[in-house]
Amino acid sequence: MKAKFWLIAILIAVLLTGCSIVSGSKTFRNTSWGMDMEKVMTSESSDADLINKKTKFKRFSVDPKPNELVYTSTLFDLPVIVTYNFNKGKLVAAQYSADDQYYSYTQDELKELSDHIKEKLTKKYGKPEIIGNEKSLIWESKKTSITMWDEPETGFIQLFYSSQQYLDEVNKQQEKYENEKFTLSATTLISRLNL
Repeated sequence: MKAKFWLIAILIAVLLTGCSIVSGSKTFRNTSWGMDMEKVMTSESSDADLINKKTKFKRFSVDPKPNELVYTSTLFDLPVIVTYNFNKGKLVAAQYSADDQYYSYTQDELKELSDHIKEKLTKKYGKPEIIGNEKSLIWESKKTSITMWDEPETGFIQLFYSSQQYLDEVNKQQEKYENEKFTLSATTLISRLNL
């Protein structure tokens, strides 16, 4: 539930808000938060293929939006979809998707990929926060939050990286929205009660 909330909040914020992100050390593949699309494109490895139009995979289509770059690439020698998300022209989030709807994975391959990712991220960032029924994990550093939705038995693993600064902006916008919603609800209630 919490992971769903974060995903919705991030998507709303990508559409409605902006923030200034300062570039720095590498945070996802060969990129840094705050890079523009052109720099991200030049930083991507030569083995990655840009998807710039609607593309049909096994049982699913990918249709890049104007604020994202989408590639096919590999993660630990397995094919994945790599998506970079931009807000006001600056990189704020990115993700890996390993989904049997895109490629033909065996359940063992997805389980192996899942275990390898968890091991690498735990070694680098420490023990993750577990959300819900252990299907969602979060690692955090000073600059980056990494959320892993892990369901290899259903054929799906997603690794979502986002700028910590951007998430702070999203949280502020969400709080502002909730406060405005509460104020409007209270005002409506007061007017209906004729107070």
